[in-house]
Amino acid sequence: MTIKDGDRVKVHYEGTFEDGTIFDSTFRTGVPKEFNIGASNILPAFSEAVRNMEIGVEKTITVEPSLGYGEIDPKRIFDIDLKDLPVEGSPTVGSQIQIQLKQGIAVTGRIKAIEGERITVDLNHLLAGKTLIYRIELLEVKEAGPSE
Repeated sequence: MTIKDGDRVKVHYEGTFEDGTIFDSTFRTGVPKEFNIGASNILPAFSEAVRNMEIGVEKTITVEPSLGYGEIDPKRIFDIDLKDLPVEGSPTVGSQIQIQLKQGIAVTGRIKAIEGERITVDLNHLLAGKTLIYRIELLEVKEAGPSE
């Protein structure tokens, strides 16, 4: 079977870190993931792995940070004054916050540290800098129509 860009696939997958910690699993939820091969909202390495599969077959892939969510960019980690923090209530380490950049773009970050009146915010993707291991099972393929 040849799976091509635009084909709609349904898969079960489990994503783990190198230490075996599971960060996402459709096997556990019972709800398969559906997406179009080559779609921009899917990691290219994941899409490419599925492209080369057969229905009913499982495979495991390892995605290095450079092919996943990138390396951690230290420029995306910075300190701000507690009084400038755009959240209600008391902030906690690990909580997510929305930050408005100077360009008017809203981005999601997480609080990495709190020291006195200074808060360290990390705007890197939560999976940045991590090697990701995916166990994937292809369940279904629907060929793209002429307009897809």
